[in-house]
Amino acid sequence: MFEDILEKMQSSEHSAAVDLLFGNLGGWSLDREVIEFILQKKFNKILMLGSGPGSIVLAKAGVEVWAIEENPQYILEGVPKNHHYIYCPLKNYKHNEHQEYKWYHVSQLKLPKYYDLIVVDGPAYSENRFGFYQHFNLFKKDVDIIMDDINRTVEYKTLLLIGKRLGREFTVKNLYQRKQFGYMAYEKQHSI
Repeated sequence: MFEDILEKMQSSEHSAAVDLLFGNLGGWSLDREVIEFILQKKFNKILMLGSGPGSIVLAKAGVEVWAIEENPQYILEGVPKNHHYIYCPLKNYKHNEHQEYKWYHVSQLKLPKYYDLIVVDGPAYSENRFGFYQHFNLFKKDVDIIMDDINRTVEYKTLLLIGKRLGREFTVKNLYQRKQFGYMAYEKQHSI
């Protein structure tokens, strides 16, 4: 199924293939263009911070998805078998004496051992996304990273800091109006 959809996405039947998968994602979901980008890159296993219609669409397209979700109301029944929820409530953390943020409760966060892409689209509310940088030691470093909503200051600065830590640059992908996402590729080092 995935190969057929990908083939149609690259042909003149593009919009029909996209509609077949997507339907109406809703305003809080990962944008259609982000999902198309992920599918075209052919990732095998994705770790998503945040869940929603976008993570389900990716699973329907044949990608294995592990989605961290802080709200039990959004853990849905009847999702594809290759869509896995990781329930993890939020906890208050201090960035410094003047700034707090909420992020996944680290002691309760159970991550898969293997994934080749991290998509940051959670937890809810922009200021909480900085927690990804603060707790970056929990995640694999040899993976590609997508940060949604980098048109917002917190997301942009978070991806910039991760890039500095990893010694990597990222590409800004423009969507509609001023909406953007950032893509940071991992380049494997080849030994001679």
